[in-house]
Amino acid sequence: MTTEHTPGPWQSFNGGAVVGTVENSGGSTYVADIRHRANGESAANARLIAAAPDMLAALERIAAITGSTGGHKSMVEEFQFLAHAAIAKARGEG
Repeated sequence: MTTEHTPGPWQSFNGGAVVGTVENSGGSTYVADIRHRANGESAANARLIAAAPDMLAALERIAAITGSTGGHKSMVEEFQFLAHAAIAKARGEG
C-alpha cells in the first residue's frame, strides 16, 4: 500500500519538531515543526504527531482483522467503524 505522507517512522525532538526518515537519501525531513506552544504542549503535540504513522498502521490492521473475528458482533462493528473513520481522516478521505 502506498501513502502520500512522509513514510514512518517519525520521531519528535527539540521539544516540538517532528521528522521522518527519507529512505532514498538516508537522511531525514521535517514533517512538522510546532515549537511555538508553552508549558510542554509542543512536545506533547509532537509526540502525538510522531505516533501518527504507527496509529494509522495499527488501525488499518484492526480494521482488516476485526471483519473476520467471531467476537461480539456489535463490538466488532464499533471497532471497525472507529478504525475506518480514523483511517479516512488520516488519508483526507472524510
